[in-house]
Amino acid sequence: MSARRRTLWALGGLGLAAFLLLLYADLGVRRAEEKATLAREASEKLVAPLTLPDGGTALVRYDRLVVTAGGETTELGRLPDGAWVISRPARARADARAAEDIVSALQSVRLGRVIEEHPTPEDLRRYGLEPPTYTVTATAEGVPPLTVQGGVENPFDASAYLRRSGDARVFAIDGMTRATLAKRTSDLRAHDVAGVRDLGLVGISLRSAYRDWALERAPEKPWSFLRPRPGPADGAAISQWVASLGQLRAERFLTDSPAERIRTGVEKPAVDLTFRRLGETVRVRLAAPGPETSPAYLLREDDFGAVIAELPRSALASLDKPAAELKDRTVLAFRPDQVERIRIAPAGGGPPLVVERERADAGAPERWVLASAGHPPLSTARVATLLYGLSALKSQAAELPVPRDAGLGAARTVVLEGHEAEPLATLALGGAVPKKEGLVWTRSVRGEVVPVDVRHLSIPQRAEDLMDPSPPPDAGP
Repeated sequence: MSARRRTLWALGGLGLAAFLLLLYADLGVRRAEEKATLAREASEKLVAPLTLPDGGTALVRYDRLVVTAGGETTELGRLPDGAWVISRPARARADARAAEDIVSALQSVRLGRVIEEHPTPEDLRRYGLEPPTYTVTATAEGVPPLTVQGGVENPFDASAYLRRSGDARVFAIDGMTRATLAKRTSDLRAHDVAGVRDLGLVGISLRSAYRDWALERAPEKPWSFLRPRPGPADGAAISQWVASLGQLRAERFLTDSPAERIRTGVEKPAVDLTFRRLGETVRVRLAAPGPETSPAYLLREDDFGAVIAELPRSALASLDKPAAELKDRTVLAFRPDQVERIRIAPAGGGPPLVVERERADAGAPERWVLASAGHPPLSTARVATLLYGLSALKSQAAELPVPRDAGLGAARTVVLEGHEAEPLATLALGGAVPKKEGLVWTRSVRGEVVPVDVRHLSIPQRAEDLMDPSPPPDAGP
């Protein structure tokens, strides 16, 4: 190799070494900057995240809070199932969302600018920090407790003043965080005083001036009535009703005492409801004394204790649920995909209209045809609409007096058959219900004569009713 080539190789090696050295230095600077940025961001947070063994991070999950605001001190704790309970000043259910909002605010709030590095007693009084407007202490297993003291709001930019334990400085935080943290006892109590969780609910009983009924079910099993008469109940309707009770909000809480129970009338309630959950019983009593413009009063007793609350008078109608609205109102029990044949017989007798499902070969769509030959295929969509309309048919919730002759003897009937002509369901359309437009009598799957609304149920009378309409004739050019 010539001297010139050796020189070029040496220069190239030196250049590469210099480039690698610069790259290493640049990466080192960047990593240092990233570490400094992360450290700065962590220092700006009120609560630094926990470092996990794998190098990741996790938020501190506080499970105990002590909040002092408005001269009241409230102590809360999180239960294993995620619910929150107030243990001081009195044991009561807590508003889980309000408690979790406080925890989230502590985890996520970033400290703004430093207002005072070394505040004087006069500064602290001016900022509402001596004494503090509110104080929050949060604790969790394995981490030091956190205490923050909040001050007044700055009217110029809607920020607020805050200090944390072990730090003399006064910081600025946003006003929304202040509103989240500064909660009084009434703000932290659960306001859904009439509701219970549907999960694990196994029994409900109600007594009032006009109603007396009870429901029960085994876990994960359908609901059924125990009284006034045994029978199946509508699980979806029960779940919707229980969920609606959770929307009733207490307008204010009262101090529970014998005198207050007498004054509000909750010891002699208009509605007495008992909910049984797995391992828990909740009793709710509602009284509505005085004129229609007066409020209603509710006494709730559960594993957390007793609470008296004032509710709108409209809560009376929500709690005093008629049993008829929770009954299983199914008229026909079948699945549309089980039906192989439909027989529609006119009132008073006569030849029925018979429609059959023609199962398709592989790759070909199935279709519906008339049992008698010589007719084109029927509209699959129209037959499907008929079947799903029949499967969704419900009796009316109103308990109407059943006449001696409901007109079911020679009624128009729809018979649904399955494989090998197995009868699946029969709908008999009897006489009209007096003074109830669109309602007729029929017999339910349990043999009861019940009213049904057939205004939106189109039962064909002839084959053409199940066929697609013919296209209009071509008008030509």
